[in-house]
Amino acid sequence: MSIIELPDLQHVNIGETVLPLDVGATHSRSAFFVEGRLSQITRKITAPEGQDPTAVFYERLRQEARRACPRMVVISAAGPVKNGSVCFTNIDLVIDQATALAVAKEAYPMVEQVVIYNDALCGGVGVSLLPPELIERYNGPDRPLAAYDNRTTVLLGTGCGVFLSWGKFGQATELGHLWARRGNQPFVDAWMDSQYNGAVELEHYVSGIGLANIAEALLIRLPDEQASQLLEQAPVHDRARIIAHQATQGFDGNHILRLAFDYFRRHLGYLVSSLATLGAPVVLAGTPISANLDLLFDDPDHGAPSIKQAMMDRVTLQHAMEDAPVYGIRASGQPEYDELNLLGAGALGASLLKR
Repeated sequence: MSIIELPDLQHVNIGETVLPLDVGATHSRSAFFVEGRLSQITRKITAPEGQDPTAVFYERLRQEARRACPRMVVISAAGPVKNGSVCFTNIDLVIDQATALAVAKEAYPMVEQVVIYNDALCGGVGVSLLPPELIERYNGPDRPLAAYDNRTTVLLGTGCGVFLSWGKFGQATELGHLWARRGNQPFVDAWMDSQYNGAVELEHYVSGIGLANIAEALLIRLPDEQASQLLEQAPVHDRARIIAHQATQGFDGNHILRLAFDYFRRHLGYLVSSLATLGAPVVLAGTPISANLDLLFDDPDHGAPSIKQAMMDRVTLQHAMEDAPVYGIRASGQPEYDELNLLGAGALGASLLKR
């Protein structure tokens, strides 16, 4: 994936409108990005049942371009981008820049350019633009994240993306598609093998889908009527939130879903410890992270392994893990900051317009 120069909000505070679109496997979001800020944020299902995802996307692009009247459209896409096209990872959807530009111009002829970026890249850029009060330090020296030139940002949503940044530059990676390290519950690993024909990737454990996968595997081994009903009644894209909510209830929550969250948290800790060996701070962001930061890092009431404890399981690296800087992005309740992919996409578009 290409290396980009990180935009600075001071340099993207322009009066022109950018239309950022964040297209994920389950939901799509759009906004206006003007003078360095997001507004008019909307959220819709990416592919309503029975409808063609590609047709749905281009119709929404047409509607949003007509509504926003932008000079620039930036698409944050949940898949690898190559030669101006993206084939999505978890949904049957392909978008190319030439077609998107034609559709946007049909709706608003003053559109000059459409650019597609990977969503991990946009989310990583979004994190770099956050105010410091939204960034929590959970491990390592008492230093603000801004004091470091380099960082590794893990963005969890439906899938798992990783963004590497050094100085003024950054690059998205596909680390979520690396083969996964096994855990300590063989029947969960066996379920993953059967579900994915042996090609088990990191994001099959560590993501919104991963958390739901773990719960489903546990329920086959440890049937529980309440847990099954909670998950069956929820849309697939909402199951991770249901599981995390049960974990926040401590011993009052469903014990199987709490166990699923514990296993998810352990795998996330393994990922953090591996990335921390690169020597740069690790930043955790995304919906399963921002709403559950304290539960992920420190859970004294529940008594289950936290991310820090999973990091310390790396016996040969314990000394390094003690001082490894780890940060989390906390939900602010302010959509202009919580929608990291839109924020990053808007800033990237504005920086292109200003060149």
